[in-house]
Amino acid sequence: MIALLDKFFARHAPLRRVFDYASASKEIISLCPGCESVLSGEGEALCNSDRYGYPTRTQWCPHCHMIFVNPRLTSECYGRLYDEGIYRAIISAFSGKTDGHILPQKRIIRLVSLLKEQFGEKPLSILNIGGTRADYDALKAGLQVKDYLCINPGGEEAGCGYKVEKTTIEDFNSQGRLFDVVCLFGTLNHLLWPLRSFKKIESLLSSDGVFAFDDKDPIAKMLSMRHPAGALQFDHAVYPTKYTLSHMFRDSGLSCLSYDTDNQRVFFFLAGKITAGAGKQDFFDVEQEKISLQLLKKRASKIRPKLFLQLFLSFLRRSV
Repeated sequence: MIALLDKFFARHAPLRRVFDYASASKEIISLCPGCESVLSGEGEALCNSDRYGYPTRTQWCPHCHMIFVNPRLTSECYGRLYDEGIYRAIISAFSGKTDGHILPQKRIIRLVSLLKEQFGEKPLSILNIGGTRADYDALKAGLQVKDYLCINPGGEEAGCGYKVEKTTIEDFNSQGRLFDVVCLFGTLNHLLWPLRSFKKIESLLSSDGVFAFDDKDPIAKMLSMRHPAGALQFDHAVYPTKYTLSHMFRDSGLSCLSYDTDNQRVFFFLAGKITAGAGKQDFFDVEQEKISLQLLKKRASKIRPKLFLQLFLSFLRRSV
């Protein structure tokens, strides 16, 4: 019943004028993006809509707790979403504010400080995945950068002082080149197959190299809202939990060297090759995550009051 209501409201949601989600090309995946176990069953369903009101079905994996969109947009459709600026138009239409992605983010500055503690004044070769000009400015200001490369499927983030390759981490060819630091700032949710990406990143690190990334704990964010769908977006393919990350570290040959958080929602991680250290595994509580996921599933079974407001606003627009 709730799924049918979500679909009905989504057909009239105001943001449909920005992006027609219903007609967008999608694919159904049969493997979990976090541990690649075979998906089975109705019990994995979490939500049937996202924060924008689109009828986005979200599942969670009982093995690694990865939360993910399924069906999801195809890689080609994701590419168009970013290349044509639709992604940022949706954010602006939803929030009523101009997207500030070109401004330095506090989380980036925090990650740079962690890297400085790790490397000091050592000149570094850095690979930034999906990075922006703001990332480069923060890294350049806080670290000794001898070599910098950004890979971005959109390619529009290029700026004076560094090179951008228009590709994805999956398709990137390093030609045997290794990096002291691989960065993934604000991009983890956009990876279609994050375990495969982690394995690729591990192969790109030098023997003492570091993988630096941030992750917003999806469970903590959803628990802070009246309805879990308020923390989900159709354009974010995956939402790794802390338990998911522990799985992906292990399965990709990485270990968590250090982690930090300011508010128990946004976490900052430094990871290295397993041979570089024993790693830290105390950043998650698997039993508590299971309890929280069941609670969120129960909340998701209730009607979202905000969808009624969206429908009302949609009809107001038509009458103007």
